[in-house]
Amino acid sequence: SVGMFHVEGLTPEWRDARPNGLAATTIAEADLLATRDRYTTGSEPDVIGLGTPQLSADELRYVAGLLEKYRPRPRVFVFASRAARAEAADAAKRIESLGHLVLVDTCLEVAPMELWAKTTATPSGKGAIYLPTLCGQKVVLEDLEELLRRFA
Repeated sequence: SVGMFHVEGLTPEWRDARPNGLAATTIAEADLLATRDRYTTGSEPDVIGLGTPQLSADELRYVAGLLEKYRPRPRVFVFASRAARAEAADAAKRIESLGHLVLVDTCLEVAPMELWAKTTATPSGKGAIYLPTLCGQKVVLEDLEELLRRFA
């Protein structure tokens, strides 16, 4: 069994969640910053990895806009399903036209990131846990937009 959570106003299905009788957990900014600091083990990323879990079509479009806005120096590896890439083909082309990669049907922590990088920056908590253990990576964990702005 896997625990599920919904973030009000953020998780796509949050309106349909049935939290009756379940305890609510409040997460403060200080909690997020402490988690970021705990899992950040590197400083200068060789690559930026997005899509753990894989990005949706809407997220691909959002990321394309951020990449056009910030133009990060490290190459960005974007992971999505084949269906999401097909639905947002325009965004995938925009991402790739900037020199980044859109990879399908795999994800950050099972791709051989160690072949491309010693340090990977990611906004993914899942990636921040698995990259060191599965790929021997150092990690820079940061909010998506801040990460792209910081390494532009």
